Amino acid sequence: MQAQKLSIIFQKPPYQTPNAQDAIDFTLAAAAFIKDVQVFFIEDGIYQLLHQQQAPLGLSNLAKQIPILHNLDIERVYADAKSIQLRQIKTTDLIQSIKIIKRDEIKTLMQSSNMIVSY
Repeated sequence: MQAQKLSIIFQKPPYQTPNAQDAIDFTLAAAAFIKDVQVFFIEDGIYQLLHQQQAPLGLSNLAKQIPILHNLDIERVYADAKSIQLRQIKTTDLIQSIKIIKRDEIKTLMQSSNMIVSY
């Protein structure tokens, strides 16, 4: 049987909808069952990586949850360089536990997955 490889794509901004928190929750749950998980932040999902974000009252700060992924052996957490550039975000404003890569690298990595979930 082929090993399962899961790619999870975060593409929505934090806090406007429950998508961002749902994606984190799904990722945490998936890590318990699938050993090969990789995470990609693209488009407006990049905003989830800002370390100085303020969560609305009653919601968790997503930027503080993302580094927890490494504790669950999810070492491959990537951000799209083009999305960062288009939004004029400085890489120093992003949390440290991610790797910034180009879109063609993201495509290649996702093609190696047999499951892709997008939020």
